[in-house]
Amino acid sequence: MKNLKGNILVLASWSMKEPLMHSYLLPNLKILHEILPAGTNIYIHTWEKQKFALSIQQQEIIREELKKQNIVWLQSNYSSFGLRSLFRFAFIVLKLSTIVVAKRISYLHPFAPGAGAVALFVHFITGKRIVMDSWEPHAESMVESNVWKAESFSFKLQFWIERQLTQRASCLIAASKNMKDYAQAKWNLKPANVAFRPACVDMEIFNISKWNKQVAKIELNVQNRVVAICTGKLTGMYLGSEVFQFFANANEFFNNNLYVILLTETNSDLINDWCIKYNFPVQNLMVKHAKYTEVSYYLSAADFAVNPQKQIPSKRYGTPVKDGEYWAMGLPVVIPPHISEDSEIVEKENIGAIWKVDQSDNAVVLEKLKMLLADQNIQARCVHAAKVYRSYDLARIAYKHAYADII
Repeated sequence: MKNLKGNILVLASWSMKEPLMHSYLLPNLKILHEILPAGTNIYIHTWEKQKFALSIQQQEIIREELKKQNIVWLQSNYSSFGLRSLFRFAFIVLKLSTIVVAKRISYLHPFAPGAGAVALFVHFITGKRIVMDSWEPHAESMVESNVWKAESFSFKLQFWIERQLTQRASCLIAASKNMKDYAQAKWNLKPANVAFRPACVDMEIFNISKWNKQVAKIELNVQNRVVAICTGKLTGMYLGSEVFQFFANANEFFNNNLYVILLTETNSDLINDWCIKYNFPVQNLMVKHAKYTEVSYYLSAADFAVNPQKQIPSKRYGTPVKDGEYWAMGLPVVIPPHISEDSEIVEKENIGAIWKVDQSDNAVVLEKLKMLLADQNIQARCVHAAKVYRSYDLARIAYKHAYADII
């Protein structure tokens, strides 16, 4: 059906202040805004967590910025899973269903399966189409990371939701081309309308030519050091203590001259415990809660990067945001095997080292790193990979496919 009219409700499971909103969701909304017909309004609903609370003034600034792209921000307070949160969930579903009707919304656009739960129940009430963005496993990844139990209600409900979304979505936008195989293996489903959009990187923000590595190192007082960087969490679905075992081995390998920049919200006491356990010198470590706009600066001071994602089966089907940012800034990546297509890209393009997350393998990885750091073409290869595998042109193609009825 051509020329379907109406607005779009985007659903997120994150708070507006969370890093993934700024590195992942909002840049994709900008692309979506660019391709949609003039006058189309985008409504975005977020779950606001207390630890990411924004002042009234900060909220108003964000609302005004979003209005410039015809984006209206809706928000609800988040509460952890339990009876109270189920009542809140039901209330939010009814509230959003009312908004869908009042604001002439034709499409529900959840980002990731967690937000897909809200979209599914709003769909049941309103019958509106679902464009399932960032289609990937969530329930099984939570079990594989020991966050949920396989027999838990949380897992069973989310797994059922993901099957329903796979069946009912008008378009599925996969983070990995492997997701069709997952749907076939898990649910015996063969969805026909599937697009592909990895976690893309803004090559204007993450632009290596805007920074001078030596100047950044001097400013951070790490000149003449080998600098490693790691962004994101170090718990849950991500490695933690193993990363510090690797850093300790790397420090010894580089003659006690390794400096590590951690851009993370991981508990500082836990990080200190890992430093003590593996005898990694605290003075060789910077831990910072960086804003999204600051990340490229710290990446510019680094020589290599680490992706700490756990090697669990479900990670074959997502796309790490951080790898595109690392590559765009010319950094070779230390990455476990079988992480999305990224591990294969690292090997194919010779832009990093495959880390088997075993102390006996660390020496092999470090020798590979030493060779890459001496390679005069490594930065160019990394930037080229970012352009080929993480370009926002891929997002434009996917969104034009998903919204072919209204553009």
